[in-house]
Amino acid sequence: RFVGHAVASAIRQTYRDLEIVVIDDGSSDQTGEIVERCRDSRTRVARRPNGGAAVARNDGISLTDSEFIAFLDADDIWSPRYLQAQGERLLHEPQTAMTFCFSSAVNASGRPMGITFAPSDNRLGEISPFTVMLSNPIVCASAAVVRRSALEQVRGGETEAQRGYYFRPDLRHAQDTDLWSRIVALPDWGVSCLRETLVSYRVHPESSSASLASLESSLEQLRAVFFERHPELDTPTHRQLACGYHLRFLAQTAVLRSRSRLHPLAYISRAFKVSPAALRDEPEISAMTLAASFAQLVLGSHATMWLIQATSSLLIEGRAPHSNKRT
Repeated sequence: RFVGHAVASAIRQTYRDLEIVVIDDGSSDQTGEIVERCRDSRTRVARRPNGGAAVARNDGISLTDSEFIAFLDADDIWSPRYLQAQGERLLHEPQTAMTFCFSSAVNASGRPMGITFAPSDNRLGEISPFTVMLSNPIVCASAAVVRRSALEQVRGGETEAQRGYYFRPDLRHAQDTDLWSRIVALPDWGVSCLRETLVSYRVHPESSSASLASLESSLEQLRAVFFERHPELDTPTHRQLACGYHLRFLAQTAVLRSRSRLHPLAYISRAFKVSPAALRDEPEISAMTLAASFAQLVLGSHATMWLIQATSSLLIEGRAPHSNKRT
């Protein structure tokens, strides 16, 4: 439904020297035919059985030898200057492993929702593997451009038969957060933020209790993987703090994506119980999440979205809701 718009936004980039690799991840919506109608010599389609977003992104990386790698989910849109701005930053900062920019939310029809996903100055000043795992400031995969040489340094995989991975295929959601935390941990490399809104992130208000449960399970797995990788941080305090942050994020996701009146308040209540410290870290975000959760309980999802849009400066965890988007 949206892939044609995504590919068109890549073709319209002011930076012209690029290769566009589209992974048709077992789609049933004529993705290949839609892309081929774009008739651009820089675009090619690779068809694969459905394997999920991580496998699709890993395949895309392996099919190109470009030094700079950008990711675009099938329903997101880049502004025309996106690659130009990110590429110039990477060229001018040779020790920067990854650049990222801000994103704005649009609905299924492409209309702006009045929400900008942008990390605060404080969060940008303290990017570390732990803070990325807590509250991913790199927004969404469509907002990041990564240097291949840095990607190769964090390539994972326990056996030779696995051939290594970039995005963990065993994480249904939050594969990007896991990869960014590994990149941020690289010594002698930096991460740079362009304080421009160059990505339109499409929000679909369709999450069911099952999809929220799947996201919660992935976040639990993300924490387990992270603390196994960083045993020096594996303390009860850090585990509770991470769980509190993730529960608050689940409340925000439920506000944006679920029609249930109960889900948001249930998640934010659990966050208060698990780690009050997580909610005190950013009191304005926590207060807004709590207010939106109560509004959804009393007034329903449409009224809650009006409340959120009326605040226009809302910063939701510095990131867009995780989804199992097709790449």
